[in-house]
Amino acid sequence: MRRRILLVVGGALLALVLAGAAFGAALLATAPGRDAVRRYAVRALQDQIDGSVSIGAIGGSLWRTVEARDVLLATRDGRPAIRVGRLRVGFALSDLVRKRYVFRSVELVRPTLVLEQGADGRWNVEHLFKLLEPKHGPPGSRPLVDLWGVRLRDGTLILRQRAGGGRVRERTVLGLDLDLARLRASHPDSAAIVAEVDRLAGRLSDPALVVTKAGGDVALEGDSLRFDLDHFELPGTRAALAGRVRWGGARTALDLSVNARRFSFADLAGAAPTLPRTGGGRLVLRARLLESGAAEYDVREFAIETGRTAASGRVRVTTGERGGLSIRAMDVALVPLDFAALAPFVDSLPVRGLVRGRVRGAGALADLAVDADLAFTDEAVQSRPTNVVIGRGRLGLGGQEQLVFHRLVLQRGEFDLGTVRRFAPVVSLLGRLAAAGTLTGPWRNATFEGTLRHLMPAEPALGVSIVRGTVHLALADTVRIDADVTADSLSFDLLARSYPAIPLKGMVAGPVHVHGPARALELDASLAGPAGAFAGRGAVGAGDSVVTVRGAGTVQGVDARAHVAAAPPTVLSGAWAAELTVPLADAGAPTTGTV
Repeated sequence: MRRRILLVVGGALLALVLAGAAFGAALLATAPGRDAVRRYAVRALQDQIDGSVSIGAIGGSLWRTVEARDVLLATRDGRPAIRVGRLRVGFALSDLVRKRYVFRSVELVRPTLVLEQGADGRWNVEHLFKLLEPKHGPPGSRPLVDLWGVRLRDGTLILRQRAGGGRVRERTVLGLDLDLARLRASHPDSAAIVAEVDRLAGRLSDPALVVTKAGGDVALEGDSLRFDLDHFELPGTRAALAGRVRWGGARTALDLSVNARRFSFADLAGAAPTLPRTGGGRLVLRARLLESGAAEYDVREFAIETGRTAASGRVRVTTGERGGLSIRAMDVALVPLDFAALAPFVDSLPVRGLVRGRVRGAGALADLAVDADLAFTDEAVQSRPTNVVIGRGRLGLGGQEQLVFHRLVLQRGEFDLGTVRRFAPVVSLLGRLAAAGTLTGPWRNATFEGTLRHLMPAEPALGVSIVRGTVHLALADTVRIDADVTADSLSFDLLARSYPAIPLKGMVAGPVHVHGPARALELDASLAGPAGAFAGRGAVGAGDSVVTVRGAGTVQGVDARAHVAAAPPTVLSGAWAAELTVPLADAGAPTTGTV
């Protein structure tokens, strides 16, 4: 009997519960029931924030899913902070009863988040969610808040940050699409917020950047953000990013690794406007920005192409706490480099053309050890000659002098005199100049010690002039030359090719001393050859269209016919004096003066 009574009573109670549940479900399915839930949700949210909440409508089964429309959270002064066009969330009542906030199939359509920094330096969301208020009572354990299958469509992020002088810098992300396999917002055993990103896309305004696809793992814990994105794609870029950002110290610290299998300069134009607008390449980079202000950039591999420029290699540079760039290691191949590509980084370039070869170096910019093997095609000269530099040593870059040779050993230098003339217009010699020796001093006030060879490769019969010694060249408003050399061979035939009005031929050798400005050089020479000896002292002036020669000296056993084609055979000894004007512009004009 008791068993029967219990069964009847139990059945009646179960029927009552089911009837109550059915009545509740029916009530919630009605407009008044849903509106009651909406008002309850507004009051619950209102208690958690310092601001206002509005929800346009609530729908869904309310047992397994909730759908809210036109959700708005605003700060106390009525400024919108969070707006969502439509929000849909799936859940299990059993999780909520156990205070496990596990949600599935979370969908947000047209959400907008406004992050605005106030005059006090605090952000609007800090005030909105009462994050600045002191905590009261014993600390409680963190609840489990886990979102699975999050989809965000057509989102907008607006960031308004205070800058100097009261200015506000606004940056936006538009068209934000986000798919998360999981978002763990809270966990009893961890303070980290963890996201598993399947897809991220959006358009950033400042700097201008279009992310077409990104995915990987992201974790936010305290004042640091860790990320490992196995794919990060811009329209023409495919890369993987990993690293950590920490902003709790005196400066924001960054440790970033980039492996760009392919990148496009056009994708980076908004972030780095000085970079080329065309071309691209590949890049493997690790960058570290330290709290102290120092930084290290390790480009472990790069290969770029833009316009006529192609380069590859590796570079590792560091900057100190107070600035100052230092190259720890550099090995770069240029195949070639178009000097025009450097124009955005250099105020003015005195050269135009292509450079091919390899450069290695290490050290501070003020004292950089280099090893270079380069060939430069000078496109500023009509014949487009190629100049060669093979050398190693130390030099300084930057500062008022721009380029300083501390001691650069020039193992092989070959220069077209048309290129030399662009930097020193008073040099009117034709042909090429080969050099081997050392360079010291600023490039506009440099000293060369070694061997110089002057030749005309197309006319080998003219011979070669070879001098050894020291030459100092100062390139200022007035070009100055100071040379103490010994001529192993000095070809008058070669000089006559540059100065047709000089009727000399043959070869001589001996010491030569030249000092003074190019327009008034003091010359002291003692030369000898098969046709006799010559010594003299005087001045040579280089003008725009003529060269003036004034001097005196002695001759010893000179056969004039060996040096002047129209002269008879002679054996001259004695003193000489001359004052001549040699035309440059008109090759047919005669030399005038007295001898």
